[in-house]
Amino acid sequence: MKQRILSYLLAIGFILGLKNGYLTLWKNGNTVEVYPYQAKFLPLSDQKLLKNGIIIHSETELAQILEDYLS
Repeated sequence: MKQRILSYLLAIGFILGLKNGYLTLWKNGNTVEVYPYQAKFLPLSDQKLLKNGIIIHSETELAQILEDYLS
């Protein structure tokens, strides 16, 4: 069930989440980029969001979120 939901989410946009504890961006089920930043340095609320996956609808939204997390 969870895999089906993830497949649906991947079809509608990018997903920013975690892979091996690092911020990772996926599109259509494929890893686009793994960022050299570990989620363990983020607040617990952000870690939970990333664990569930954040749907990204535009490059502008992605840039804003990454700036928040990586700065």
